[in-house]
Amino acid sequence: MNLSEYIQGLQLLLKEEGDLECYYCVDDEGNGYDDVKFNGTVMYIDAEGEFFPVDEKELDELKELGCEPSGYIRKVVVVN
Repeated sequence: MNLSEYIQGLQLLLKEEGDLECYYCVDDEGNGYDDVKFNGTVMYIDAEGEFFPVDEKELDELKELGCEPSGYIRKVVVVN
């Protein structure tokens, strides 16, 4: 799912249900819930699913320390 699809779904919920409180599920099986505390955060993810800070300088520092992300790197939005 991309950001615009996510936002469209939220806009539809807002229109149909009103301005409700927001919670998130802690896993895909519904084993717990917590309230949403933060807006989305932009980060990088590599081919192996490792997340890295979005700041280019921090990414360069990680590479210098030998923690270079492996493979293809893409920018993503992380929610809560």
